[in-house]
Amino acid sequence: MRIAVAQLDYTIGAFDANLEAMTAAVAQARQQDVDLVIFTELATTGYPPGDLLERPDFVGRNLEQLENIARLSDDHLGILVGFVDRNDSGTGKALYNAVAMCDGGEVVDRYRREGATLWRTDLQGAIRITTNGTDTRITHHKDL
Repeated sequence: MRIAVAQLDYTIGAFDANLEAMTAAVAQARQQDVDLVIFTELATTGYPPGDLLERPDFVGRNLEQLENIARLSDDHLGILVGFVDRNDSGTGKALYNAVAMCDGGEVVDRYRREGATLWRTDLQGAIRITTNGTDTRITHHKDL
């Protein structure tokens, strides 16, 4: 499996410009026959979003951004991306620091960091990815 880590210089809240940069990174990855592109923690918002997370419209744009990024994936190229997810359960924190696996143009899996404040950079957990019959476990943690 060929993996590209896209460490981009995101601007907080610049959704269109950030998506343009991510689209270019995905295009470059395709040219290099990459199977999986990994974007950073909170790539959908820019890091750190801080008090902008108190604005429902900002969180909503972040979720729209996630869908836009998912559409960049296809059956040959998966994307792993950090985002802010809402907690609609009515219990616990309102927002999660999360990571999504995108494949075939859609979000196919999500991992939410339970019990962490959103601004911390220690999202721990794993998503299992199957690409071309190969199972891979991706772990997202501050030490990687």
